[in-house]
Amino acid sequence: MPLENYDQALDFLVRTRLEPVWRDGPAFKKIAGMRGYSVTQQRSKNPWPSLVKLLGLNTKAHTDRVRGEVRRRI
Repeated sequence: MPLENYDQALDFLVRTRLEPVWRDGPAFKKIAGMRGYSVTQQRSKNPWPSLVKLLGLNTKAHTDRVRGEVRRRI
């Protein structure tokens, strides 16, 4: 089922124990010490474009805000 809005995208990150990080652009990584989705290194220029778009990860500040929200919900 495709993600359709911000809340669904955020819930997906919480369920899979992923957090957004900024590395010359938005990327995702497994939260240390948590069991969850296994993330392989993203080689594409824009990983998971629908998640990036739904979460509005356009800058490092946006990425930090979403990462904080994910950690609060876990």
